[in-house]
Amino acid sequence: MRLLAKEFRAVERTEAWRFLRDNDPWQELDVLRRLHDADMRRRKWRRKRAEQKVYVELSDAMDILRHICTEGCTEVGPVGQAPAKSPCPAYATCRGLQLLIRHFSRCKSRATCPRCQRMWQLLRLHAALCRVPDGHCNTPLCT
Repeated sequence: MRLLAKEFRAVERTEAWRFLRDNDPWQELDVLRRLHDADMRRRKWRRKRAEQKVYVELSDAMDILRHICTEGCTEVGPVGQAPAKSPCPAYATCRGLQLLIRHFSRCKSRATCPRCQRMWQLLRLHAALCRVPDGHCNTPLCT
């Protein structure tokens, strides 16, 4: 069935397919239905994988936001604490979020800026998921 799905255009041109189409339309219909079902399963699987990737990225962003706001990193840290001198193990992702935080703190057009809107989304997501009692969370705008 995989070979048929892969090379369906070539199979369709063969004499065997013409024979099947002429002599057994129910079998042809069954093969086409199975190909369609396989294609739909493949698309659903790809969509699920893309959704899982988004959830993993959001989870990583939440972990890094917590890391930056509690421990601090090389450029941004909690209020009253100097940033760390050495980068953390997840520095590549952490650096991107640090740049986003710095941009968010300096931007004048937060309402229309796409970067600031992304930061607002992260902060809102954190506030919705935060389990730390009010006033004890170091993440800005948590309450």
